[in-house]
Amino acid sequence: MKILIQGLIAQYHSVMEMKVKLIINEFAQSHLWVVDAARRILKTNLDQSSRKNLMLIISIDKNLKLDGYGAVKGYIIHEDTKYDNVFTIHLDAKLSSKQMLSTLCHELSHLIQYAEGRHKTYTFNNTKYELWNGINYGPKDSIEYSKRPWEIEAKAMESKFVEDYYQSNNAQ
Repeated sequence: MKILIQGLIAQYHSVMEMKVKLIINEFAQSHLWVVDAARRILKTNLDQSSRKNLMLIISIDKNLKLDGYGAVKGYIIHEDTKYDNVFTIHLDAKLSSKQMLSTLCHELSHLIQYAEGRHKTYTFNNTKYELWNGINYGPKDSIEYSKRPWEIEAKAMESKFVEDYYQSNNAQ
């Protein structure tokens, strides 16, 4: 009985710790691995206190577009809810598995930046501003994409996460 209760408590804590959901659509069945990849990457790279009550929704969509950018491989939204830790990552269904993993890792890098409080956005007078490590970088998109410090870090983290994921798969 004691073992059963300990198991239930462990399940409860793992559910409370972090949820990763895949939007069910025509692409979900062939991309179930994405949920496992996201869970493993976050458990390895995001501290436990930041994972507490985290919810990640993954949506794999056809012909993915982002306002102001056109066609994109993927993007993350920090959802505007009463809970501060709800994120949605959108990935383009046309990507190869390797490209999808790389894009997922890049967007998870941004999730970690947000969850740890290093990258924040705020709106003032209908203009969205970017904060990075407490420094105001001005209106969103006022800095060239490749020069944004959060993008530079995300690109480096993306490479590390992809490598870690492949190494952990080879170890199993």
